[in-house]
Amino acid sequence: MKRLLSFLLAFILLPVPFAAARGEKEPEIFTSGDFQYALLEDGTAEIRRYTGKTDNLTIPDTLDGHPVTSIGYRAFYSCESLKNITLPDSVTAIGDYAFNDCSSLTSITIPDSVAAIGDFAFSGCTSLACLTLPDSVTSIGTDAFSGCSRLRTITVSRGSYAAQYCKENCLPYTYPDSLDWLNN
Repeated sequence: MKRLLSFLLAFILLPVPFAAARGEKEPEIFTSGDFQYALLEDGTAEIRRYTGKTDNLTIPDTLDGHPVTSIGYRAFYSCESLKNITLPDSVTAIGDYAFNDCSSLTSITIPDSVAAIGDFAFSGCTSLACLTLPDSVTSIGTDAFSGCSRLRTITVSRGSYAAQYCKENCLPYTYPDSLDWLNN
């Protein structure tokens, strides 16, 4: 009985936002079309949730006049209808679990503006076969691509942080030129 109560309590508290757990006030959530977003301190928008059902999505570069600079925690979690996503050049961060379990996702365009990809960001994207990580990426979280069972290749630049990440995490990678035999 104690185990069951402990499990239920942990399950109930799991979705508590980190800010609330630290005693901070949660930001107000706004809605613009199929997007729910929060305003960050600098006046930019962080997408918190996508409620649409489209299969091809180009995320807007602004929501209600606020530049979209980040994709928040679990923002697109388990959006099974999404097949193709294009991020705007304004995005600099992809949060933890942002696209986790988007099982139909086959392609995502990550712009040169993105510097950080969070923990488990693309974990469980079982249809994702290939993607390109730009040189701007200088941080990739734990298991960002775990469970991507069809992932054949990640295109990275030689000497980039992304190339090092792929090597260290045994992820299939290639370079954008014809010298693939140099992939060591």
